[in-house]
Amino acid sequence: MRFSATAALCAALFIASVTPAPAQRSIKPPPVTVAVSYPGQYVSIATIDRTPVGADVTVIGYFSHKSPETDGDLQVFLIDHKGSFVVVEAPRIYRDMKWHIRSLHLHRNELVVARGTLTRQFDKPTDNYPAGWMEINPVTSIERYTGDEPDDLHYTQVVHGLFVHTRVVQR
Repeated sequence: MRFSATAALCAALFIASVTPAPAQRSIKPPPVTVAVSYPGQYVSIATIDRTPVGADVTVIGYFSHKSPETDGDLQVFLIDHKGSFVVVEAPRIYRDMKWHIRSLHLHRNELVVARGTLTRQFDKPTDNYPAGWMEINPVTSIERYTGDEPDDLHYTQVVHGLFVHTRVVQR
């Protein structure tokens, strides 16, 4: 009897002291302004966050790096040198695609073309993508890009040297 009264008192104190968890910030994604009218349509990295989720898209970007996730997926980061990026992910179950990506031996600033289904990672917000970054998951094809460089990937780089003049490089 004494034990049950003590247990009931402890349970009441515990329940009274529990505060509700703060509500998560819900940041809504930007409005969809890019129309994807056919499968595999090219979408620039700068407008990727305004593209409808679930669309089959093609993206061309500069290879930044690849990183394995703890759950076994392989991620490839494509950038446009203007602050925008997209993550191309090969899930663990697609071993052949993971091996293919590794066999490409991609180097930084190589142009890469990737195609797949567009998703949004709401649990991974960044400064550029406060509602979560955009991801192509699963990737259906990824290769080096050999065509003309798209206009949205041109950028200006200022090169500083220690004993040489500063120069501006257009790419």
